Amino acid sequence: MPSLVIPAAVRAVTAAIATARRCLTAAGLHAVGGPVIPPNPPGSTSPDGEVLVSAGPIPVFVAFYTDTGKARRLEGEVTRNAARIGGQVERRGAVTVLWTRPPGTKLRQTVEACAFA
Repeated sequence: MPSLVIPAAVRAVTAAIATARRCLTAAGLHAVGGPVIPPNPPGSTSPDGEVLVSAGPIPVFVAFYTDTGKARRLEGEVTRNAARIGGQVERRGAVTVLWTRPPGTKLRQTVEACAFA
């Protein structure tokens, strides 16, 4: 069986996810998820990795993309999906956070610090 070749961009997403999960867990939040393996095909409309943060009744989705361009290109779709459930979207670079409910100040600061590190 041939070896699975993981591109550098996917390795970078994997590292970013691991860092965010460690940070969120250290802050006392429950965070699960990881990279998409094998990697999404070119042109995919799915994130390249995702972390679900459980903060009581407020689930928060953190989507990681291999590059800023893909995150920017898909931001409109994520924003429309969030609007249907009354959520909010925040994107910085190749990371998008979908708040399913407006978060409190502490939760927002913690997730932002960990996700956008």
